[in-house]
Amino acid sequence: MTNIFSDLSKAKKTNIKRTEKNIQAQLELDYLQELMDISDVITANFYDLTQMNNDKWGGQEFRKLDNLIKDCEAFEESAQKMNLPLWESRMISVLSALYYLSKFKKTPTLPSLEKIKDLITSLDYDMKQLYIFKHEYATRPNAAHFPNLIFILEDDTLYADTVAAQLQNLGFETQCFGTIKEIRIMSEHLRPNLVLIDLNLREGKLAGIDYLKEIQSEFPTLVMSGRTDLKARLESIRAGAKDYIVKPFDVDKLHIMLCKYLELDYLKKPKTLIIDDDELTALTYSKFLENYEIETRILTDASMALEEISTHHPDIIFMDIRMPYANGYEIANVIKQVYGREKSPDIIFMTGAVKDGLPKRSRHHSIQTQNTLIKPLKPIQMANIIDEHMKRRQFMSSHV
Repeated sequence: MTNIFSDLSKAKKTNIKRTEKNIQAQLELDYLQELMDISDVITANFYDLTQMNNDKWGGQEFRKLDNLIKDCEAFEESAQKMNLPLWESRMISVLSALYYLSKFKKTPTLPSLEKIKDLITSLDYDMKQLYIFKHEYATRPNAAHFPNLIFILEDDTLYADTVAAQLQNLGFETQCFGTIKEIRIMSEHLRPNLVLIDLNLREGKLAGIDYLKEIQSEFPTLVMSGRTDLKARLESIRAGAKDYIVKPFDVDKLHIMLCKYLELDYLKKPKTLIIDDDELTALTYSKFLENYEIETRILTDASMALEEISTHHPDIIFMDIRMPYANGYEIANVIKQVYGREKSPDIIFMTGAVKDGLPKRSRHHSIQTQNTLIKPLKPIQMANIIDEHMKRRQFMSSHV
């Protein structure tokens, strides 16, 4: 009974913390929305001012300028009250340029107007990007605290999106950045749990090293790079990177690294394939494994084994030995020839016939297997075998 009350108390505290985080997330959104409203007014007024097409500014232009300054001061004051120093400091940069124009009553040059325009538009854009990102998470159930958030600094957009999609499938939240400037801005408002950094960026070769030195040990960092030379690895270590992974990499290897540095349990969901010409038996075993939340496919035509493996990449195969097209040992030999020992799925043989003896294995057959299982198989028996194989694979992957 004590344990029940203890669990209820923990659940209550968890719900209170979750509610507080949700309230805080919504408050941040409200603050950003208020600043964005002021920013929209500033952008519109600045555009209106620059469209007057007068070679020399007079009273009308400077009155518009003074109104623009008041809007910017309102933004800066609001940002200060909301304790948003980054937006406050960026608006101060805008105000400095506007104060100069107002004080000396000079008609601004085109380059000076362009500079002010860049400051205003970039501030407005960055703020809206942050709002979209925060709103996406704040509107998800129980997601206001950004669990396991990974920042990806990679200037190859396609590659970054691919890695992000793979990590999202594993349960991580991700945000991609193409430049150091972009990730700096977001980091002021949102703290990642870990950062993946490419070495060569738009800012230059080994620019990722400079950013590593800049952030030091604020959060764990992993370097991902196509470079395999000693210099790149040494520079990464000296700059504070926790680990180094060479592109292109296997997402399972990256998953293990992330779990290690985020102190998470590595729980790769196994993919299982059942090859058996008896469809009813295959469906029964598939249903067994689905109850254990193990992704399972069945194949009743052994001649399609290579195509199935190539398409769906199973980790483990339960292979019937006696089949009409070819016996299980022969199919296993072909799989080994195509994929090699390291990349072949683990294969567990099973059979319902032992009285007449089993088919002879080829003397060249060398795939690692457990003892042949005798049908009918039990659900817990299959689940335990899969668990053992996945643990072995995890250990081997982490020591590559």
